[in-house]
Amino acid sequence: MNQAQAPSSVVVGGYASCARASSSFIGGGQTHNACGDCSIIVGGRGHTVYSEHSTIVGGWNQQNYGIAAFIGTGCANRIGSSATGDNSTNSAIVGGYTNCISGSQYSFIGGGYDNHIEISSYSSIVGGR
Repeated sequence: MNQAQAPSSVVVGGYASCARASSSFIGGGQTHNACGDCSIIVGGRGHTVYSEHSTIVGGWNQQNYGIAAFIGTGCANRIGSSATGDNSTNSAIVGGYTNCISGSQYSFIGGGYDNHIEISSYSSIVGGR
């Protein structure tokens, strides 16, 4: 069962997803959690957005702790971390597998496999491994 638990939050379609924050949106997919105000999750499975104004689109098992951060399709990509209190604001991962941006603001990973940007703001990895 889907749930919209906060004011102006919406869940459209899908299964077992929860929009927990104000003005958050989940469009399809399953087992998503939108925990940041004005956060968006569209499609895929097992995504969580923890911070405000952030987005995950498609893929599987992705986590976004970054404020105003974006994760596109892929699997097990992550921006930020709850363990360090880091939110890696204004960063993006477009796609790929197990890519991570941590402790780095305004950073970008285009795609690829197991790429990491850690404590290095304004950095980019276009793709590869």
